[in-house]
Amino acid sequence: MKGPVSKPFLQVEGISKRFPARGKQSELVVFEDVNFSVPRGEFVSVIGHSGCGKSTILSIIAGLTQASAGYVFVGGKVVTRPGLARGVIFQNHSLLPWRSALGNVLFSVRARHPDWSNPQLLEHALRYLHMVGLKGAESRKPAELSGGMRQRVGIARAFAIEPQVLLMDEPFGALDALTRATIQDELLTLWQSTGQTALMITHDVDEAIYLSDRILVMSDGPNARIAEVVPVNFARPRVRSAILRDPRYHELRAHLLDFLTQGSRQSPELGATAPSALVPTETSTLPIQQGSTT
Repeated sequence: MKGPVSKPFLQVEGISKRFPARGKQSELVVFEDVNFSVPRGEFVSVIGHSGCGKSTILSIIAGLTQASAGYVFVGGKVVTRPGLARGVIFQNHSLLPWRSALGNVLFSVRARHPDWSNPQLLEHALRYLHMVGLKGAESRKPAELSGGMRQRVGIARAFAIEPQVLLMDEPFGALDALTRATIQDELLTLWQSTGQTALMITHDVDEAIYLSDRILVMSDGPNARIAEVVPVNFARPRVRSAILRDPRYHELRAHLLDFLTQGSRQSPELGATAPSALVPTETSTLPIQQGSTT
C-alpha cells in the first residue's frame, strides 16, 4: 500500500483573484486557476506585463492578500496569514526610518528569535549586514543611505530571519544598472550559501535569466494565467560576462521577449495546455543544456 504523496515545498493550487461587479462594471478576474510548485532550494522568477497579477500572486503567498479561490502550501502547511517562514523584499525596501541600518535588521531578528540574548542578536544581525557590503554603515538611518544601500538593508533583513521562502517583488527595479548588477550578485551569493527557496517578480528579462532556475511567463490580464514555463539551465555559480557571450543566452532572451511582445497578447487559451507543475512543455524547452559558463 502506497503512503501519502508529499507536496512540493512551495505549492500553489488553483488560486484566483476576482473583484466583484460594481454598478455597470462586470466582475474583474485578474487571474484564474493558477497552479505551480517550487522545490526546496530553487530560484523561480515570474514575468509578464503590468496588470497580469504577478505581485498579487506573491502577496497571496506571503499571506498579505487573500485569494478568491485556491490554496498555498509551504512545507506542507496551508498559508493563511503573514509569517516569519516567508521573508519579503519589496521594491521600496520598507525600512523603519527612525531606526539605523543595524536597528532595522535587529528588529526582525528579535521578532524571529525572542529568546536570544542581546549579544546573539547583535552578532547575527551584523553578520548579514556585512554580507551585503554594509560594514561601516551600521549606524546610518535610511535617509543617510543611498537607494542601493537601503535595498541592501532590506535584503539583509529578509535573509537574517532565515525564512523558508524568500519572496521578492521587483527588488531592484528602482536602482541604476550598475548598482542593480552588483546587488544581484550579492543576492545570488547569499541565496546559494543559505539554500533558501526563492520566488521573484520582475519585468526584467535579463535579470530573470541571470538569477533563475526557471521562469514562469504570464499572459496578459485580465483572466491571466501561466502561459509557459521556461527552464534556465546555465550551470551555477554563474558568471555574468560568460553568460552574456553565450549564444544560448541570446536565444533564450529572444524567446522571452518575443512572447512578451506578441504571445502574451494572444487568446487566453494560450496557457490551456500548460502543466500545473513546473515541468517545461515542448514549446517552452529551449536548447540550453547544463554546462559550465566559466
